[in-house]
Amino acid sequence: MNGRVKIGLALGAGASRGLAHIGVLEVLEEYGVPVDFIAGCSIGSIIGCMSANGETGKTIHAKALEICDFKHINLFDITIPHAGLIRGQQIEKLICMVSDDLDIEQLKTPFVAVSACLEDGDVRIFDSGNTTDAVRASISVPGVFEPVILDGKTYVDGGVLVRVPVDAVRKMGADIVIAVDVGYVGGSRPSPKNIIDIMIYSFELQQWEVMRGRPTGADITIAPNTSGINPAMFNQVEECVEMGRAATLLVIDDVQKLIGEAMSKTVKHQGLKGLLHKMSFLNFRKNSTVPWKTRW
Repeated sequence: MNGRVKIGLALGAGASRGLAHIGVLEVLEEYGVPVDFIAGCSIGSIIGCMSANGETGKTIHAKALEICDFKHINLFDITIPHAGLIRGQQIEKLICMVSDDLDIEQLKTPFVAVSACLEDGDVRIFDSGNTTDAVRASISVPGVFEPVILDGKTYVDGGVLVRVPVDAVRKMGADIVIAVDVGYVGGSRPSPKNIIDIMIYSFELQQWEVMRGRPTGADITIAPNTSGINPAMFNQVEECVEMGRAATLLVIDDVQKLIGEAMSKTVKHQGLKGLLHKMSFLNFRKNSTVPWKTRW
């Protein structure tokens, strides 16, 4: 590892609250925190694939402002309900655009998108293949978006089973995992105004009940206070980004300290390995009966 630990970022589900992920990325970049692996779930997979494709937090911020200006861009193609209220073709085009229609293996930073398979009841970690397909599957909130069918399997939002994909990014090889949880954590919130609000609110309640009291397994958890954000509305980009920045600034000293401690341990471990190797080599020279000049 050449003395540097590998850092993984787990970006969680949360619908529009996930715009706070952008603020997290901005602060990590400003403080020089490198990210070696990214795992995203739902909205976290959209922000994650953009970051993995080489976009900076500032660039993603600017694009989010443009994309969420619904006077110019329509992301929600409402359909006659069969498998979901929103067909998802428009947002699929958006994902294709921000990922440059690349395969996951072609992204600049190792990336995975997390989804849930309805047939098997398993978590599906998309670590290869088309990025658009993987992210579109990961964001498919049941009942809201039509699910994605791939290889005969039906995939929906990964938040059904995993709100923050800590295990996924750990398995990628991360020594340190920074989790970003932007989801509902209990308490009051704005009243739902339509059927999509009701469905997303209900989905969030289920997520919260599944994960409440469970440890995330992350080394650092960043939890922006997004309770005042309607998860179905994408018109509060600046507020969400600022929430992400504020939450990250609260723990940035802990992040840097953890990285420093881990690097120190790595350097010491590598130094010990080098010393043991040298001692083994010297012991070989001492005990060998082969003349020195003929040993090589």
